[in-house]
Amino acid sequence: MSEIKLYRYEDVVYANISISVDGYESYYPSEPKVELREYTVLKETPQGFWISFWGRNLFGSDKKWVSKNSLKRFAYPDKTEALCSFMHRKSRQIKIYEARLNRARKAMKTAEQMLEVAEVVENKNQEI
Repeated sequence: MSEIKLYRYEDVVYANISISVDGYESYYPSEPKVELREYTVLKETPQGFWISFWGRNLFGSDKKWVSKNSLKRFAYPDKTEALCSFMHRKSRQIKIYEARLNRARKAMKTAEQMLEVAEVVENKNQEI
């Protein structure tokens, strides 16, 4: 039996370093890269897979369970499915950050309006 693999795409940013002729170091992030992660299946069950998971999951294990049938999975048996899942995750991430940005802009606008009112009140108090 051949070894079963599951796939997941992730975006990563690496730290770059630049050293000037004077010897000063400056660090800056790289452009985001999309990388394919490959996971080895340790055990297959009727409902999913146990994969070797680098690092530790929430329960302190180096194994992770991945469903075969759920719509949203950690990893996929096909690279194309994994790439489509990555694109869906990034699309959702963009929507979340756009909503946060809009909320921050509204809060800033409210604060600016409050500052204008406070300045008007302060000016009236100084006239008295």
